[in-house]
Amino acid sequence: IKMFSWSNKHNKAVNISSNDNGGNGGASSSSSGPSISREEHIRSLLSDPTLKPSTRRVSTRDDSTYDTVFSTKDSVALILRVHLPGAGTGASPSPAPKMTLVGFKGRHPWIDRSMKVTGYAPIQSNETFANSRMTLGRVVNNVVQHFQLNPPSDIVIVDEGLKQMNQQYQMSNGNNGSGSSGNTSNMNSNGSGSGGGSGLSDNAHAPPNYKQSQQQHKPKYPLPPHFTTILQLDQSDVRAIKSKTTQLLSNNGSGSGSNDKSSFSEIQSMDRSTITTILDDNLHNSTIPNMIKSTPTYNHNEEKISTILSSNASHADENLTEQESTLNVQYAQISELQTTLNEKVELHSDLKSQVLKLSNPNVDGGEVKEILYQLKLAKKKKMEESEALAYEWLSASSSGDAKADVKATNEFVEEFLQSRIVHHVRAAKMERIEYSSGS
Repeated sequence: IKMFSWSNKHNKAVNISSNDNGGNGGASSSSSGPSISREEHIRSLLSDPTLKPSTRRVSTRDDSTYDTVFSTKDSVALILRVHLPGAGTGASPSPAPKMTLVGFKGRHPWIDRSMKVTGYAPIQSNETFANSRMTLGRVVNNVVQHFQLNPPSDIVIVDEGLKQMNQQYQMSNGNNGSGSSGNTSNMNSNGSGSGGGSGLSDNAHAPPNYKQSQQQHKPKYPLPPHFTTILQLDQSDVRAIKSKTTQLLSNNGSGSGSNDKSSFSEIQSMDRSTITTILDDNLHNSTIPNMIKSTPTYNHNEEKISTILSSNASHADENLTEQESTLNVQYAQISELQTTLNEKVELHSDLKSQVLKLSNPNVDGGEVKEILYQLKLAKKKKMEESEALAYEWLSASSSGDAKADVKATNEFVEEFLQSRIVHHVRAAKMERIEYSSGS
């Protein structure tokens, strides 16, 4: 497994081993003792003998973000971005780091859709990170080694800088070396997985770009011909195709398959010169139409056309009959609604004329006197009704049941008040009419 160096003069891979002293990613504190500060975590990352050549700070305002470049077992260069929150706060213990694989898309049990590392248990929360008693250097080393030995699948590199980095790495290893075979099997087939350079082009703090080689790679296998190229066949292939075609045509034109759509025995029996003469003849030549009409396929199609037309005509008649029945029902419903509407309009007109008559009475014509007379009779009627209710309630003997007596009293009061209210409203109307007419 190899790591990278951020040197501006070269991009040399550094071999590491799981048994190397740097495999633990720097010293980790003992299981007991004070908590590890943020500064100690960063120092363990930057001083780690394995990670130091391939780790570079990418944040300019603080010391919170670092990129570590590594190579997988398939010889694909990837970048792990490590962000340690709490810069300038002096927090102790330090919060858990946030790790993200940047510059490409892929799938792995340890990463989510945004390529954030979520599957490594010690960094899933601040508490687990503090309890793990592991330095940042050791954590990054463990994560990098896991991705080196278990790289993501379906890798599609989307960043030009990472593409250039992979291209330069592939060229330094050689196209025919063992390191390039795994790359092509694990990368997307569109070729975006191979590239080179030394950083992410869309990041303002990306590592410096390295000089890109102008060497052109020849494809391992010849490219397929362009779609505009005509297929060239050997004569043996042409004869085999003609033989197979003739055999298929003869099988379709014999036995019970003579009615098949591909069977045109009259044309198959002609030689090429006869067919050419017929085709080159003028459009008024009836040889071809007559020949087509005499084939079983044409007659069979004519029968199907006639059957389909008859069926369509029958369905059309049924639809017209059903539509006519539906229209008759709808016409009856509309006629009934129209009659009801006319009755309502007539009643509305009558009521409107009455309202206008009451609203604007003809004083000189005696209409005011008639209205006052009618109101006087109606007022007197309501007065008599209320008096009758009062007399009936006073004359009624008590039932001996207190609840029944209360209920009867409440009912009397409600009826009596309603009757007297109507009486007083009519009296008020009389006063208003008398006042407005000056009588």
